[in-house]
Amino acid sequence: MHHYTMDLEIYDKMKGSPTYNDNVTKLIDIGKEIFKQLNDNGIKITCFVTNDFLKEFEGFFFDYVEPFHEIGGHTCEHDYFINDVSAFRDSIIKNKDYIEKELGLQCLGFRSPGGIFPKNLPKYLIGSGFHYDSSLIPGIVPGRHFNILSDTEPYHPRPDNIYKTNPKNSGFIEFPMAVTPILRFSVSGFLHPYFYPLNRSFKTEMPQITYMHLSDYVTLAGKNYIWDQFKWKVRNMKIFNEFVSDNEGKDLTLMKLSDKYQ
Repeated sequence: MHHYTMDLEIYDKMKGSPTYNDNVTKLIDIGKEIFKQLNDNGIKITCFVTNDFLKEFEGFFFDYVEPFHEIGGHTCEHDYFINDVSAFRDSIIKNKDYIEKELGLQCLGFRSPGGIFPKNLPKYLIGSGFHYDSSLIPGIVPGRHFNILSDTEPYHPRPDNIYKTNPKNSGFIEFPMAVTPILRFSVSGFLHPYFYPLNRSFKTEMPQITYMHLSDYVTLAGKNYIWDQFKWKVRNMKIFNEFVSDNEGKDLTLMKLSDKYQ
């Protein structure tokens, strides 16, 4: 089963760019197109949201996203973990508090920007009231942290080591990102149109959790990352349309999926 998730953040390269307003308009337009399809077909997904996205895209978010989908945390401003655990944890907590205050709901899931996090991330998430994390990439992502020996099936991680399974069912769940069965390449982000179709052909029963961004479907003006040159936007939309066609009326949120692993 494909559990399509969306990371809603202000794309890093947009910040401070003279093309910022034009890019906001592009992202709102594609966002309305994508979420209208999901909403019209009764498909619920999980979205991981930053504070700055919620503020900048408030109208779009409250019209198209919040009433229909599960909302998880993604730090305040897409803050990457470098070495300062305290600052990273503060961003996670402030993000959770902001979402819960503005939306009046519990923020129970988290995803770390860039899949970069301290090894003992579960300890901080459990202590802050989260029920699950979906940050781990158990395979290869160029330019990012990854762990090719990690479990690919959802599991209960040790609080002090996200890469190790807790022998006791702690109630807290790690939902790893999907990777290819051969060589374990990530099937999300800019690699999605190239490798995700391979996973579909295997028809595995294991949950296939992918992350996408609104920027994966449009060409943004101004500065970008080198991997932006490899985004296959037409193919991404084709895969998305197939996902919608295959999953009408389904609740594919990660909180719903967590029921299987409690």
